[in-house]
Amino acid sequence: MKIVLYEVGLSNEDFKDVRQEILNKEEELKNELQKHRDESKKYENYLKNQVAIINGLETDIIQLVENKIKEKEAELLNDPKNQDLIDAYVKGKELLNILSTLSKKEINYTWQTSSFKNANFGIVSFLASNNPKTSLSVGVRNTIYFQPNKFPSIIQNIESVAENKLNNFGISLLKAIIINFNEVSFIAGTNRKPKFDVKIRDVQFAGAFSFVQALESLFKDLLGDNFSLDISPQNIAIEYLLPIKYLGTPSFGFKDILFRIVYTLYFNKRPMELGVGIGTPENRTKLAVGIYTGLFYFLVIGNPKDGITTIIVSIEFGGYFGLSLGPLRGEVKLVVGLYYRKDLSGVVMEGYFLCEGRVKLWCFMVSARFYMGVRSQGSYVEGRCTVSYKIKISSLIKRKFSTTYYKKMAGATPANNQSASAAKSILKYSEINGLTNKISDEQRLNIKRKIDNPVKRIVTPLNESEWQIFINSYID
Repeated sequence: MKIVLYEVGLSNEDFKDVRQEILNKEEELKNELQKHRDESKKYENYLKNQVAIINGLETDIIQLVENKIKEKEAELLNDPKNQDLIDAYVKGKELLNILSTLSKKEINYTWQTSSFKNANFGIVSFLASNNPKTSLSVGVRNTIYFQPNKFPSIIQNIESVAENKLNNFGISLLKAIIINFNEVSFIAGTNRKPKFDVKIRDVQFAGAFSFVQALESLFKDLLGDNFSLDISPQNIAIEYLLPIKYLGTPSFGFKDILFRIVYTLYFNKRPMELGVGIGTPENRTKLAVGIYTGLFYFLVIGNPKDGITTIIVSIEFGGYFGLSLGPLRGEVKLVVGLYYRKDLSGVVMEGYFLCEGRVKLWCFMVSARFYMGVRSQGSYVEGRCTVSYKIKISSLIKRKFSTTYYKKMAGATPANNQSASAAKSILKYSEINGLTNKISDEQRLNIKRKIDNPVKRIVTPLNESEWQIFINSYID
């Protein structure tokens, strides 16, 4: 790609000097960073060795004191009235008790029960579950820390943690609304904030509100399995599917059409949503045009406040070609796929191209496959290309090869305007590193003019040979 950059007030020699200064500073920073890394590694190894030595000395010292106590005890048997031996023996026992005293002690307690029955408290009722069973578990963990070098042991600190969980149960409100819970947990302890967590499985209606389930059953009876009503703690989702077996002519037509309507009503301040589409990711509509065939689905969702919020489109199409001339047989398959999604989180676009085929002549067979895919999301574009082939001669000789290339690129800034940024960077670097004396007043004025009136890059298209060099640079 040919790019013409305008000067920003520096001669080539000045620009080379500034560039060399940048490289020198970068090399100095790298050397300094490596030096600190080496020092840090050296001290880390030193500390590890000291810890290992201390751990070994702890056992050796206790063993040494025990041996000395046994020696003094043997001497006392021979001279039981020697006061110096008695004092040494007592001091040794005190030292051994201090060295072997506890530094901490953990006391754990766990209790669990599943013996629950339904209980009615008037407005609120507790509903026990049989499969899986309602269970309550209580766990308490206490850690006692003792002061070092004290005998008898003196408590320094106590830390406690209590965790309570109630699983698989339901709460009925006025015998009309039933909330089924997977788990309700509460965790509290020393030096930590209490944590209360609730996991709701589903919400059911009973009593005066049982008409909701009856309404769902009625719609299913009238409209069949294509109607669904999903009630969750966050929303109510109503979906209706209208299947159409075939629509079109023998040479052009749609098959397995699935017209889809989705209505979602939220329990919070989020506005209701209405979605209309054809097909689903699991049941895509087929399109046939002569020898070509394709699959697609799309969905459009909107609400009264924001208008259209989500657009999803997926298309796959391709063709199959076969050839048979006596012992020579061949076939080729071409497939192209496109995917587009736009919602409140952004835009995602994907596309792929697949071409594979094989040729067979008696016992010789050659097959090849080419795949190329591109994905764009946010400010990134990533692509993948895979080429593979296989040669087979009867069942004795098989050779195959496959290679894959992957690349991910970040998006460019709008308007492709970087001249002002380059001028600002050069001026800022010169000020920080004390190089302003190398820039004359006239050059400084030119830099300021470039910052105030930036110049866009001038880009010329690639010719055929330059384009080929560009492509080969990614392959090589």
